[in-house]
Amino acid sequence: MNLPAGVRFPDIAGNSGEWRVRQALALRLPPISGRDPTRPDGAAARHLEPDLEFMTQRIRRPIEIAAAAGLLALALAGCNRQAPTSTQVAARVNGDEISTHQVQAMLQRQPRLGAQFGDNAPAHVLDTLVEQELAAQAARKDGLDSDPQVLQALEIARREVLARAYQDKLADAAVSPSSDEIDRYYDEHPKLFRQRQRYQLQEFKVQAAPEALQGLAAEVASAADPHAVEAALRARSLDFNTRQTSMLAEELPLQVLDRVGDLRPGASLLIPRPTGALVLTVLQAEPLPIERAAARDAIRSFLSNDRRRQLVAQGMKALRDKADVQIVGSFARGGGAPGPAASAAPQVAPAASD
Repeated sequence: MNLPAGVRFPDIAGNSGEWRVRQALALRLPPISGRDPTRPDGAAARHLEPDLEFMTQRIRRPIEIAAAAGLLALALAGCNRQAPTSTQVAARVNGDEISTHQVQAMLQRQPRLGAQFGDNAPAHVLDTLVEQELAAQAARKDGLDSDPQVLQALEIARREVLARAYQDKLADAAVSPSSDEIDRYYDEHPKLFRQRQRYQLQEFKVQAAPEALQGLAAEVASAADPHAVEAALRARSLDFNTRQTSMLAEELPLQVLDRVGDLRPGASLLIPRPTGALVLTVLQAEPLPIERAAARDAIRSFLSNDRRRQLVAQGMKALRDKADVQIVGSFARGGGAPGPAASAAPQVAPAASD
């Protein structure tokens, strides 16, 4: 069964089986009631994410470095290569040439341009490269290529590109999952597939010290509805705010989904947070199951990506184990060496999103 594009799968993974975090995975599911499949209920469905972000522990790379790395990658792609022939030249800017290879490289790095601009995507990319070349020529004329901040940014981008190339090399050794492995993953995560639901939730974000929350989990669990939860919070004079939100199964961290999926409408649970607690009450649960055939491609993609991630994590750990890393200065006084980088981030599991 082929499905239109639109939904994300939760990324299931675990660090030594102790915990899991969600990761974006493209899953193809039909839109429901004509709504945008990538936005379950407007902005409301995303409201819960910041409150659960401490559980998902996302790793974001600075946009500036990523952008610079992309541009530097194009520059490095041209190193040690003969001048392009006339058929390889896409444009000349004040005598400097932009090759068709650079255009193709940019299209490969930004595949969404093809969907956005269609057959005009190459021309759009070329126009962007012309603008960049004009700006780069002006920067060199003004001596900015010797500016310390520019040189530092280029060095950071160069390191980023080289590191990404090495990690890609590690990841390319990953083996595609078998059909049995895909079926097993589907069967082991019923709440993401056969029993997948859209949850209408009442969220209570509580700001409080741990001692003020003692015994609150039991009170929340025995509450008959969100009104009883609110009454319990007010009785303790706790600082909180509340709102309703809509979440698909895959939009919840897996350890939360395992608990929410077992709640009847009106039931609640408490999730500890560094600054207090998050209380979730299930108002309604709408069944939205995903058939095995529909989930197969998404699961294959997730498992493949997760294997690539694991190979990178293993490879980077081996490098760290052999390396002489010395943390000095204020970083050493700040409490020891930093943890492993993004490549060694914990694994995650798949989820779906309309």
